[in-house]
Amino acid sequence: MKRRAAILGGVLPAALMLSACGSNGGGGAASSATPVEDVPQPAKPMAGPTDDPSAWTGIEAADGLSLAIPVAFEGPVTHDDWGSYTDSYDLNDASGTMLQRVMLGVVGEATSADGIRQMATFTNKFLIADYEEINRISWQQDENTAIDRVTFRWGDDASGAGTCWLVASKGIVAFVTLYGEYFDDGLRNGIEESLTFAQEES
Repeated sequence: MKRRAAILGGVLPAALMLSACGSNGGGGAASSATPVEDVPQPAKPMAGPTDDPSAWTGIEAADGLSLAIPVAFEGPVTHDDWGSYTDSYDLNDASGTMLQRVMLGVVGEATSADGIRQMATFTNKFLIADYEEINRISWQQDENTAIDRVTFRWGDDASGAGTCWLVASKGIVAFVTLYGEYFDDGLRNGIEESLTFAQEES
């Protein structure tokens, strides 16, 4: 079973001061709390490819990289000036504004793990506004494939969320980055669980 980790963690402590005072009678406590219906609610997580396979489609990228993304994403758009990323897919709202983006790229002849990580960080900082890494975890997917997963925030007030996967197999490394206006763990987990890197035997 693949390991899962919370993308955004932590608890923001708050202090509540209570004061007691005399009352002349009558009068009740007034609440300044915002009604729950007026509080913006997080987006409902997408169902993964196992739970709703008709909502997802497979992508076969360069050098044996394959993954699944929701069919609602538009693309691919090809790029020759995005560093190691060569293709992108966008989920847009009704006005055409990008809500979520997936970027893909493959690097051959990887020299070192640290070098690849630095390359991914540099490229993401160049392409993604106010990119800031939060944490990184690594695991061995199988005997040939290792994965790094970087969680990051981005944008004004660090309000956006994203995940970058570095998928390494037999000297080839794929960059897969998802980022958007909000965090969707169903979308993230669906992509992560679909990542495979098959290569033909020479």
